[in-house]
Formats: sequence, structure tokens, C-alpha cells
Amino acid sequence: MKVHKKSFNIQKPFGNLFRKKHVLVVIIDKNNNLVLGMKPNVYPDGISRFIGGGIHKNENTLIAAKRELFEETRIYTDKSNFKELMTVIIDVKDQTQKLYHLVTYIYVFKLQDNIITPSDDIKNIEILNLEELYMLSKRYFSLPNDQWKYKDENKLYSWGDYGKVYGYIHKLVADELKLKKLI
Repeated sequence: MKVHKKSFNIQKPFGNLFRKKHVLVVIIDKNNNLVLGMKPNVYPDGISRFIGGGIHKNENTLIAAKRELFEETRIYTDKSNFKELMTVIIDVKDQTQKLYHLVTYIYVFKLQDNIITPSDDIKNIEILNLEELYMLSKRYFSLPNDQWKYKDENKLYSWGDYGKVYGYIHKLVADELKLKKLI
């Protein structure tokens, strides 16, 4: 499996950086389009994301991918239906020079006759082709540095910082899908 490493400087850490490792599932439908999750009233307009989340303590990454797929889409499937795509290792320094290390394990899941039922976490789904995924990564990179609230009103984070990390990840996925001719 390919491993990509990148370092960023940010203003303040955001939620996923505290997890240290998480998993993303790239869902490909029968028409070779991508299925992403949307969080209206949480994410800025035009931003969606791959299905995924944190890996529980002592949890295998593949089991985490299977669990996250079920939690966010209500699709229950066998582990054999997931294919490893890549691992992304990101080191981030905040404005106080504190270092955060985030490992993201990325799997591909091809929809068969599965029915997606968005959970409370993602609310809606969005279908994108490869070119639209590249455009999404550009939208991530252009997110403003305005502050946003996350869980705790006293902790403010920058969408621009979030966009640096996830714009990079979404672009890597698009490049790898194109290279491997998966869509």
C-alpha cells in the first residue's frame, strides 16, 4: 500500500488531529462515481467528505472502515469488500509549535446493490465524478481562515487549517483513483 507523508503549519488544532489515527472509506457506485457524506449546517457550503472516523483503541483499521461504513451509511458488508488504497501520514505544527501526528488509512468500497441510508452524522450524500472530486479538493484548499466552533464554544478552529489537511487528502485520493483506473 502506498504511504504519503506531508507536514503543515496551522493556527490551531482541530478535532481529527486529536484522534491521532482515523479511517476513510472511498465509496464507488455502479456508475463509477464517488459517494461522499455531507453535513449541512456544520461544513461550509460546497464541502463534503469521505465516509469515515476515528479508530477505536485496539481496533484494526479494516474493522474500523467496516464499522464507519455501517455507522454513517447503514451498509453492512464483509471485510473482503474493502480494498486498501493508501495511508496518509500528516504532521502538523500549530502556532505554539506543538506537533500533531495524524495517520489516515484509506480504503475503497464498491457499492453493489447496497442502499445508503445517511446517519445522523452525515445527514445527506453527494455523488461526484473524478473531476468533481478534484474541484472539491480545490474548495478545501480555498476555505477561509475564519474561525468556526467545534463541539465546545470555547475552542475555535480555522476552516483554512482543516482545508489544508483534507484538501491534500482528497487530492491524493483523486490522483490514486485516476492512476489505478478505479473510476
